[in-house]
Amino acid sequence: MIIKRNDMAPSVKAGDAILFYRLSQTYKVEEAVVYEDSKTSITKVGRIIAQAGDEVDLTEQGELKINGHIQNEGLTFIKSREANYPYRIADNSYLILNDYYSQESENYLQDAIAKDAIKGTINTLIRLRNH
Repeated sequence: MIIKRNDMAPSVKAGDAILFYRLSQTYKVEEAVVYEDSKTSITKVGRIIAQAGDEVDLTEQGELKINGHIQNEGLTFIKSREANYPYRIADNSYLILNDYYSQESENYLQDAIAKDAIKGTINTLIRLRNH
């Protein structure tokens, strides 16, 4: 699959080629995955940062907390308008972080996605030049 967006730049950039494993039945925190955004139907790549049963919260300063521990993501988040914090990740769901944010964009922490929206785990990255 050729990446068309910079959702995970600089780790995975637009123009890179990836291979992903589609037969996974379970996914782990920190795995990079390919998934379909349910709101836009766009295929994206991201990193799992929380799984079913985890408690997610944001501090007043916009720091991400998972299960009471502040995460070192280097980003300041804005609470999603759709979630009440803190909240617990539902069964068969994952919270995915897209690592790329421009300074102009608002860094809303997105809601967890259903396991069925994940298409697979990235296992090979090929950085193509001149793209």
